[in-house]
Order: sequence, then structure tokens, then C-alpha cells
Amino acid sequence: VINSSRNLTNIGTGSFAGNVTISAGSSYPLQVSSTQRYQLQIRNPNNTTNSSFGWWLAHDTNFNFVVHADGAGDRLNLHL
Repeated sequence: VINSSRNLTNIGTGSFAGNVTISAGSSYPLQVSSTQRYQLQIRNPNNTTNSSFGWWLAHDTNFNFVVHADGAGDRLNLHL
């Protein structure tokens, strides 16, 4: 749904094929919000070891930034 401010809302779940470009001019182009610790997964589906494994970006309530690897746990923690 595109609201009166031309924002896309309530898109639910789904997937995109091909490339997606987000251009927001001088505003923040992408914000991810969830009650889950892990916010964004980056993975390569052609991974020959385990195509469902990937890297997750997360943050904790104390503002720590975390890079987590599936099957290997947290690999980088930045404590601020």
C-alpha cells in the first residue's frame, strides 16, 4: 500500500527477484525494526556448505552491535 506521503506500508511478507535499489535522497533509506534480536540476514543461497546459513546483523538493548554467523554464534561484538 502506498500512503498519502508516498510511503510503502503493510507489504507483509514476500520476496523480490533481481536487484532492488532504495533511494531516499537525504533521508535514511532503510530502517529495520523488530522485537527480535536479529534484524537483517545476509546470505548466499548458492553456498555449497549450507545454503540456509548466513550472517545476521543485530543489536542488543544496551546498544551493542553484533555480527552473528549461523552455526558459529556471535563473531563480532562492538560494546559501546
